[in-house]
Formats: sequence, structure tokens, C-alpha cells
Amino acid sequence: MKTKILIVDDESGIRDALARHFRLEGYGTETAADGAGALARLAGEPYSVVISDIMMPGMDGIELLRRVKAEYPMVRVIMITGYITLGNALACSRYHNLLHRNSDLVEFANRSNLINSFGSGIIQADHHRLYKTPTYYAQFLYATLAGPRPLRLESALPCNVGLDLSATLTARGDTVTLFAVNDTLHPILRPMDFSAFGKSGPRLTVWTLLDREHAGEPDVRDSFAQPERIRPERSTFRADSPRFEYRFPALSLTVLQWHPESPAP
Repeated sequence: MKTKILIVDDESGIRDALARHFRLEGYGTETAADGAGALARLAGEPYSVVISDIMMPGMDGIELLRRVKAEYPMVRVIMITGYITLGNALACSRYHNLLHRNSDLVEFANRSNLINSFGSGIIQADHHRLYKTPTYYAQFLYATLAGPRPLRLESALPCNVGLDLSATLTARGDTVTLFAVNDTLHPILRPMDFSAFGKSGPRLTVWTLLDREHAGEPDVRDSFAQPERIRPERSTFRADSPRFEYRFPALSLTVLQWHPESPAP
């Protein structure tokens, strides 16, 4: 049976070009202009693969991914994007969090593929210069800091309301890494509880990806003139107890990494 691919993109030129390419490769191919159209096609006939843009009006690619995995768990989903703004980096981060929350094992292919980022657009270059985009930095944080064991989060709110959250544990069980996406225009104060991993106040290493100029706009980006306007800032945070409150900046990806205290001699 011929493999059927559903291509979802709000830009007709992109979806038609992808459809032509895969038809020439021998695949059965259909298209949809948005998430609602994609769900309608999936309800009418079976597909093996969905290739979807992330940034779309109405139902975005992240919500479409969530619906597809919930309603059609055997369908493989590939996410694509051509945007290089801070807002897009946060959308890609929400995608990673969704994978964490619905996986038994975390392994990221972009550990090796980061060197090929010129082709994907997350590294921009001309004849003699280059700069890394916010999406590059977000991918780098997930690829280098996530542990292989996803953790289940307990919260009064769903993990994708307000803050979009996920957490992982190292293979040895000695480091917890929490990823938090705040894609709103306001800081969010959220109670944290690390008491399951220790009784003393945690020592946290913090990485924060945000606009250093604090313009309050999701469409800001790095450029040749300002190549490091948006990049991760590393800091430390020490709480008095394993239960504490943390303020997550507006329009940011924050990574909190908990390290256990060394036992007293």
C-alpha cells in the first residue's frame, strides 16, 4: 500500500511545493491549509505521516500535534518551520515539552544535527558572517540539558496552561531539569516543589532565553547588527527550602537544573 502523507501549511506555495516533491518520490500526498482542515482530512481517510508547519493562524502546529497524537496515535508527525523569531523559538520549545510529557525516553536527534543548522535556517549567514537565531539556542538547551528520563509533573493547573512545563531526570537520577516556556507578555510567579528529591533548599543552575532589550514583542530576532540580542543567560538560584516560588520572565524559555547537595562528612 502506498504511504500517504498529509502536508499542512497556511502558505500555498510551500505546501504545493512539498506535495509535488513527495509525489515525484512515489508517495500519495494530500494538503490542508490549516489545522482544522487537517483534522477533517484525517477523519475521512488514513494517513501514515503528517508534515505540519508550526506557526499557523487559528490552530497552530503544536495544538494539531497534540490532537493527532491523541486521536490518531499511529500517525507520525513531522514539524517544520521557517520562522526565526523569539516567538518561534518558544513555539518550538512547547513542542519539545509536549514530547517530554508524552514519551518514555528522551533522545534528541539535534545533538548531531546542530552542525547542519545552516540548511534549516536556524543559523543565518552571508559571505563572511553568521549568527545563531533564538530557535538555535532553544534547540541547543534541550539537546544538551535534557535527561533521558521524562518526569510526571503534579500541578493544580495543566502543564500547558500559563507556563508550558516539562521535566527530565538524568540516567543516574542525580539531576532534575525543568523546562518552562512563558509565551505571555507578563511574568508568571509559580510555586515549585523539589521535596521529592531532597530536604534542603535546592541549588539551581538557571538558563534563561529572552530578549535582552525587553521589548515585549514575540517577533524580535537576532540579526547581523545585533547577533546576541536573544541568547541564553546563565545564573544560579538558591532557595531556603525545597518548596519555593520562582518568577518566570515574560516571553522566555527558562531551564532550572537541580543538583543534589553533597552529603555532609
